[in-house]
Amino acid sequence: MLSDNMKADYERAFKKAWEFANDGRRFALYALSLVFIGSVWLLAFLSIMDKGMASAGLEFVAAFVVTILFGVFIDGVLVHSFIKPKSMKENAMFVSGRFATLLGVIIFITILNWIANLLNLLPAGFLVSVVIQIVLALIFFYAYQEVLLSKRSFGKTLGSCWSIFTKHWLYVVITGLLVIIVSGLILIVSAIPLILFIAGNLVAIGAGEFSLAMIYSNIPLLFTSALSLLLGLTLAKLLGIGIITETYMQIKKK
Repeated sequence: MLSDNMKADYERAFKKAWEFANDGRRFALYALSLVFIGSVWLLAFLSIMDKGMASAGLEFVAAFVVTILFGVFIDGVLVHSFIKPKSMKENAMFVSGRFATLLGVIIFITILNWIANLLNLLPAGFLVSVVIQIVLALIFFYAYQEVLLSKRSFGKTLGSCWSIFTKHWLYVVITGLLVIIVSGLILIVSAIPLILFIAGNLVAIGAGEFSLAMIYSNIPLLFTSALSLLLGLTLAKLLGIGIITETYMQIKKK
């Protein structure tokens, strides 16, 4: 493992992540997955608007389940493609074989975060909840990589994630901050068309006069906003996966 007196090569990590993100197949895969998940939630929202929350609850639950299952699978395929860049089919088949373990780990992490959220019900519990969730994110920072690249079982993944965090917490924190900064800058830039749309209609929105007619009259700008956000989210996601996976490879010296 990476010793405590060694420095992670973040320049190399960013270069590798950039190469990883600039792949048409990966870019198209994640962009299309966002469109699919967005469509699922749009249908659920339209159903709720039409039937009401009580009658359309099943659609909401279905959208949530699809998001978890499909999202975890696609993320897994992208992570594994970092070391197997040539065949997306091979990556998908490999992740299918490890999917139960991967899903179990992600559900476990999600449950821990839900429990932490319950602290919001207590006086001054918000700050404690946020701190716990940040710590959980750092502990399980390399969960996907542990399951898919080191091929660990559920229990060994949890133990190894804890071991990495306790031995290399500084690298985990720095990598996390790097990913947040890079992703944040990309998302801010990609949100400029949407910001312009909101700014242009701020008075109407504030006065409660926002209408479907206003949406129809701004279709070109809304389409540009959606496309810009889609591209920004995809690039931010792929760069994040690349940076995280490359620093993991450095820690593990793979």
